[in-house]
Amino acid sequence: MIRHDSTKRRPRMIEVRVPSTQSTDGVRIEVFASLLANYGRKLHTVDAGSTFQIPHGKAHAHGNEDRLLPIAGEIWLAYQTADQRVEYRRLVPGHQYVIPPHIPHQVEIRGGVLESLFPTVVYELKIPIREFAGGFF
Repeated sequence: MIRHDSTKRRPRMIEVRVPSTQSTDGVRIEVFASLLANYGRKLHTVDAGSTFQIPHGKAHAHGNEDRLLPIAGEIWLAYQTADQRVEYRRLVPGHQYVIPPHIPHQVEIRGGVLESLFPTVVYELKIPIREFAGGFF
């Protein structure tokens, strides 16, 4: 049997961190700017019947890869190919999608849950982002 000396301070075994949260009109976004070594995490939850674009109304490209992990619902990725065509792909829950650096892209969640991982340098504003007016959706 293990006994604990109540006069000694026990080491803290579990750390609990709460994400920052943004909510508006059927959309909830939870953000850990730093989750794993050099990576942050966003969890987008969009109510059924609602649609949310990332980013809204425009495509974007940046110097880092994005990792998308659809969890549930109807989630679409639009991206520009090397020959300047825009391709659309419905993302399958449970799969992982890696968007290489500098590829113009946009995501649309039509009711569902999407998790994304990104390098923490994005939140440190060390990665320039290019935006393209008009978007792909």
